Amino acid sequence: MSLLPSSRCLPLPLVLGLLAGCNSGPAPQTVTPELPEFVTSTDPLLVNVKVRDASGISGVGKPPFDISLSSDIAQVGKDGSVRCSKTGDAKLSVGIRGTTGSTELRCRLVDRLEVQPLERVDISKGTFMLSAKALAKDGKELTDVPVTVSPTKGAPLKVKGLELTPQAVGETELVVRAGSAQAKFPVKVVRGIKPEALPMNDGKRINFSLNEGRYELRVHLQSPKPLKIEWRGAPYCDYKGGPATEHVATCVLQGKGGVVTDNPKFVDSGDTTVSHEGIELFEVP
Repeated sequence: MSLLPSSRCLPLPLVLGLLAGCNSGPAPQTVTPELPEFVTSTDPLLVNVKVRDASGISGVGKPPFDISLSSDIAQVGKDGSVRCSKTGDAKLSVGIRGTTGSTELRCRLVDRLEVQPLERVDISKGTFMLSAKALAKDGKELTDVPVTVSPTKGAPLKVKGLELTPQAVGETELVVRAGSAQAKFPVKVVRGIKPEALPMNDGKRINFSLNEGRYELRVHLQSPKPLKIEWRGAPYCDYKGGPATEHVATCVLQGKGGVVTDNPKFVDSGDTTVSHEGIELFEVP
């Protein structure tokens, strides 16, 4: 005859201790293993097992107990842990003294991230979605693994999920994570501007008035040709480029000034029409 009183007469902490102890005694009424929705790491993960006795009192099962898997996506440890070895799904069953419960083990091992190139973004273009994918070792996209994005400096970019909103001219670094994979890359936030294009030299050149700040001027030509760019108020920034289809000049204006460039239409075809065509002007960090 047992010297222990019925579990109905024991204090609750002692009952739970008996349930969670060495898994001896009568079989539990139910066994419920619990796992995260997805396991994204190859680190061992302890299976949380809840048990309920015939009287309805619940506790936590303590290893050792029997664990089995319906496929070979993971290894089972004697300490009651599982370690994912490849991506896939399996039925995980836990048995304690003849009572068995099961749940789904979903291993999602991210081998690498595929992120769209994003060296610079333009405030004037507004909010956009970042293309970022979590890939398994075989190259398949793991669509159910969440991808998170966070900037190291929050001011230039506002992040909500994969939605990015450039807010201020500046520099930051984006950290993209999915599972145990991580990618980090620098981003420059610029602002595209279109000040009034004023003709000079009968339309052969174009003048733009600018306030104090740091600017970048990009001129695109249809065929490789030389080009001159002058910065009003900062002659040390003047640019004279040899034959090329794209000419880029940058300058920091300490006060009000401007920039004068050869008219790309005139350089290409002799057309003296003044416009922003072939010209990009940015405020830059």
